[in-house]
Amino acid sequence: MDSPHSFFLVRLNVVDWLTLSGVVWISLSIGFMLSGHFALALSCMCLAMLCDAFDGLLARHFKTERPFGRYLDGFVDTLDYLVAPMLFLYLLGFTEPLQVIALITFIAAGIVRLAVFNEIGNVKNTEQSLAYLGLPVFWSVLLLLVVYPLYLWFGQGLLFDLLTLLLLAMSLAMVSRFTFHKFRSPKLMLAVLGGSALILLLLDIYQHQTLTTYQQQLTLSALLLWPLQLILPVIVGGVGHMWSVKQQHLPSLTQPIHAKWFGANKTWRGVLLMSAYTGLAAWLSYLLWALLDLNPPWNSLTFALIGCGLGLAYTLAELPNSWLKRRCDIPPGGAADQNSAYRGLFIALDQLDSTIGISLFCGLMLGYPLSTCVIILVAGPLTALAIKRWLYHKQLKSSQF
Repeated sequence: MDSPHSFFLVRLNVVDWLTLSGVVWISLSIGFMLSGHFALALSCMCLAMLCDAFDGLLARHFKTERPFGRYLDGFVDTLDYLVAPMLFLYLLGFTEPLQVIALITFIAAGIVRLAVFNEIGNVKNTEQSLAYLGLPVFWSVLLLLVVYPLYLWFGQGLLFDLLTLLLLAMSLAMVSRFTFHKFRSPKLMLAVLGGSALILLLLDIYQHQTLTTYQQQLTLSALLLWPLQLILPVIVGGVGHMWSVKQQHLPSLTQPIHAKWFGANKTWRGVLLMSAYTGLAAWLSYLLWALLDLNPPWNSLTFALIGCGLGLAYTLAELPNSWLKRRCDIPPGGAADQNSAYRGLFIALDQLDSTIGISLFCGLMLGYPLSTCVIILVAGPLTALAIKRWLYHKQLKSSQF
C-alpha cells in the first residue's frame, strides 16, 4: 500500500496493469455478446485469459509478487471465468430453469474456489510438483471453446442437456480436494489461446459479413489469405532491412532521425529501406494472388504503393516506443534491466508498436473494417515473435524480442 500521504490507495505496477487489462477484454466480450457477436466475444475471452496466464509469470520473473496482486487477480478472474462465460451461455439460449440453476451453481462454486486459492495458493501433488487444489475456474473458457463449435454444428438439444450435467460436475470439482495439473508452458498457452482468438475473429467475420464489398465476394480460403497478404510483405521488408543493416548498405543514410528523441538506431536508411523492401514484397504478392487463381483487389502498381505505405507505417509506429525508452534511460537497441518493472511493458510494446501502425494504416488509409484491423493486430505480434527469434538465431538481430 502507498503511504498515508499518497492520494491513491495503492500504486499499481506493470503486472497489476496487465491483470486489469483483462477487465477491458471482458467488457468488450460482454458488449459483443449483447450485440450477437458470440465468436468475437469468445475471442476476447481468450485474450483476457492470455493476460491472466502471463501476469503471474511476469510477477514471479520481476519479483513483484504481493498479496494485493493475488487479490486483484481473484476479482478479475470472477469476471473472466465466472460472470462472462455464464452470461455467454445464457445469451446463447441456456435459459431453462435447471440450466439457470447450473449457471448460478457454477458461479457460486467458482467464487468459493477463488477465495480458497487466495488464502492457500497452489499446492503440491503426489509427484511433488505444483498443482491446483480444486478445478481451476479458467476451465470455463476452455469449455466454451469446445461447446460453441458444437452448438453451431448440432444446435441446443442434447448438447445443452449434457452441458447442464457437466457444469454441475465441474462445480463439484471446483470445491473438491482433488488436485489438478498446472499448465506451465507459456508457449503452449500463447499458441492455444492466441490461435483460438484469431480463428474466432475470422469466424465472426465470416458469420456477420463485416467486410468490404470486394471481400464479401471472396471464398473462405481467400478470406483467410486476406490478413496475410498485408502482413507477409511487412515481414519480408523487415528481414530485408535487417539484412541491409548487416551488410552496411547505404552508409550515407545512417543518419539518426533525431538522436536525442529516438536514439541512433532509428535512421533515415531504415525509413527508406523498410518502405522499399515492403513495397517490392507487396508487388511480388500480386503474383501470389494470380497463382492461386484469385481476383486481386488492386493492380500491381497499387500493390507496390500500398506496400510502401505499410513499410512507412511500420517504421513510424516504432518511434513513440523508442522515445519512451530513451526517457527511461534504455540504450538504443537495448532492453530494460532484468529487474526493471518496465521490462515486461517494453517487451510487449516491441511486439505491438509496428502492428498498431499497420492496423491504423489499413483502417484509415485503406478503409478496412475494424474486424480486419483487429485480426492484423492479433496476428501481427504472434508472427513478429516467430520472425524475431529466427532473425536472432541467424544473427541478424541482437535480441530475440
